[in-house]
Amino acid sequence: MSLLLLANVENLAGRPVEFWIKALLIIVGLFVLFWILEKLFKTSRLILSIALLVVIVMIGYNWIYHRNEPAFMTPALDILAPVFGGPDRPATPPAGTTKRHATPSTGATARPGAPPVAVPPKAAPPPSAPPPKTPPPATPPPKAVPPKAPPPKAPPPATAPPTRPR
Repeated sequence: MSLLLLANVENLAGRPVEFWIKALLIIVGLFVLFWILEKLFKTSRLILSIALLVVIVMIGYNWIYHRNEPAFMTPALDILAPVFGGPDRPATPPAGTTKRHATPSTGATARPGAPPVAVPPKAAPPPSAPPPKTPPPATPPPKAVPPKAPPPKAPPPATAPPTRPR
């Protein structure tokens, strides 16, 4: 038994420093993970559900965009991929645009079997207005309006003369 233990210790002693750094990072990462999970389980279920939804959506969008999903997810993501597009395939083109295959001039890579790229029709350049020949007439400065006088003060209310009891 001690011979087996001694062989394992010698095997571990011969490991490079990078191995020990990675092992230490994994151990610290596990402690941090369990600490975060402990804090998360103390929070509201609503907050935890929203955070989980955000993480799942981010991972899913990454899979759709880069098409690096697991093999069993490919049929489902084939349905969603045209909606979100990707680096070499844009999203489904809007109505009224023409389709043509990707070329290097559009920034996408041209390869056999590449999906068509939506190219909007070219718009005519806006007509340029001729420069004005004469400067516009100067407008006179606005007339100063004197401030309104405050309304006259109302006279104090009339009071009846005091009466004496009889």
